[in-house]
Amino acid sequence: MKILFNLNQFNQQRQKSKPKWIFPVELSMYATYLHRQGNHVVWDGEDDGSFDRVITSKSQIDVPFLDMPCPDRILTDAMNPKWWANNGNFKHHPGTYTLAASGCSWGRCAFCVEKGQPYQKRSVSSMIQELGDLWMSGMNEVFDDSATFPDGEWLKEFCEEKIESGIKDLHFSCNMRIDSDVDFDLMKRAGFRMVLFGIESANQKTLDKLQKGINYDEIIPTIKQAARAGLEPHITAMAGCPGESDKETDKTIALVHYLLRKGYAKTAQCSVYTVEGEEPKKEAASKVGTIYNVAWHPEFWFNKLRDLRSWADVRYLYKQIKTGLKEG
Repeated sequence: MKILFNLNQFNQQRQKSKPKWIFPVELSMYATYLHRQGNHVVWDGEDDGSFDRVITSKSQIDVPFLDMPCPDRILTDAMNPKWWANNGNFKHHPGTYTLAASGCSWGRCAFCVEKGQPYQKRSVSSMIQELGDLWMSGMNEVFDDSATFPDGEWLKEFCEEKIESGIKDLHFSCNMRIDSDVDFDLMKRAGFRMVLFGIESANQKTLDKLQKGINYDEIIPTIKQAARAGLEPHITAMAGCPGESDKETDKTIALVHYLLRKGYAKTAQCSVYTVEGEEPKKEAASKVGTIYNVAWHPEFWFNKLRDLRSWADVRYLYKQIKTGLKEG
């Protein structure tokens, strides 16, 4: 069978509103599976009408997650700079994505497309093997796009194996929950760089309404602890959450500013609350860009400059400045 993966800038994991090229790792796993089944797979091509099947979305994947292999990075053109050169998830180039788990360990947030999906984890050994192959192929950074990276004993074993396998210098980033069972110091020793936390709101009432499952009082201590271990926390927040007043949204923006000024969070982004079937608040869009007003605080720049350790840090900061000027 001749199968086309007809990709576009909306094919990436979970994000559906921002036109940006991001390596669609789950689709690449599926492409590799189909290729190994003897199909003729064309990756990232155009539909000329000659294909038996055209894949455009991960909703078309009909194979259980744990039955799919690691991506064939040659087949799926992972070294192509379009996947990583302008991607803010990578400080070190080239970079690519992995997927340690499907679904989300919490899976209840009202706004998330992973809500209600089964949470399935790959084995630690398969992840270590994939990272070793990526390291040998020349990759310098990996971002794991699991909605929540596995924690607890799985994470402990992963960190220890990553260190023992000689790939601790492969920079690694991932998504985690504020209430994850983690050892940030061990993660740092294992080569973790950025850890992305969705804080969403500074108002407990909103967090409860979103079914986020975290306490506001946990947010600042967790971000501080991760930063003090040498990790680079990235935080995400939302404006226009249901039932929130402008004053409450401003409280969330103030929390983001505080974490950035103090150097606890190294980067941040804010988006307008959206959920399928509901219209986002138009006035919330004006709040989103205000997170970049933190750039007017000298304390923010003091901590930014203090964090510079290499040319990679300088290049990454320059990329952040360009993004802030464009979106602020």
